[in-house]
Amino acid sequence: MIRWSSGLISQTLIQRKCPKFFQVDNIMFELGMVIYFYALKLRERAMELVSTDVKKSITLYREASGVFHHLSHELLPSLLPSLPQGKLPELTPSLCSSLSLLCLAEGQAVTTKNAEESGRSASLLSKLHYGTTQMLSEASAHLSSRANGECKDLSSRFLEYVSAMRALHELKSQKHLAEVLESEERVGEAVGVLRRALAAARRSMPSKEDKWITIFKNERDEVSKKMAKYEKLNDFILQRIPVETELPFPKGETIVKLIPYIPTRWEQELRFK
Repeated sequence: MIRWSSGLISQTLIQRKCPKFFQVDNIMFELGMVIYFYALKLRERAMELVSTDVKKSITLYREASGVFHHLSHELLPSLLPSLPQGKLPELTPSLCSSLSLLCLAEGQAVTTKNAEESGRSASLLSKLHYGTTQMLSEASAHLSSRANGECKDLSSRFLEYVSAMRALHELKSQKHLAEVLESEERVGEAVGVLRRALAAARRSMPSKEDKWITIFKNERDEVSKKMAKYEKLNDFILQRIPVETELPFPKGETIVKLIPYIPTRWEQELRFK
């Protein structure tokens, strides 16, 4: 819970589950929190518009990514010495960097879903899904810095969300890669890719309480059916199924880029006072 004093007086009290309170007498901290919540609202609005206005949704994800990027690279580094170490995960460069990447990944996921519904090629879909996977892997790498003193209070649900989303898009990417291989009459390799994909999916299964479980199970079932189809086909053509180290891997492509955040004039003046 964040409790504001009044107006722009720079005394912000943050209460955690403990409960503990932290007071930071720094108006730039207050500015950082305002910008942070602005980015969250952009992302929230992007999520609301996914089913009704795809173009606007993607734009908002890109804008949110730009705001988080601004926080992590421009504003927060100078604030760190004045913040209680390890107590305010919201205002750490590592978390904001990961949120910037997460917004891009979510924007690309929307783009990819639209491409699937438009009947785009399996080759392109595999690249787009894997590009999303790569961004989420990078986001997870930033989050791992909490072991070094940052982000210790992060929600386990948030961490599960990033992990499950990454695993889902990797599974989808390999499914489409297998479709490409099968179309090129490389059925043995297609079977191997799907076996590898399902093995990875079993290791990354979301918890039973997670809302991703149904989505993940449906995708896994679809991949299992496709693998059975390819295995049956391979029983006739008898192609060798390569070992895992010999199998091709998806190549990622990132097409959703952040929109740079441009501070307002009063923000710029405030920073230099």
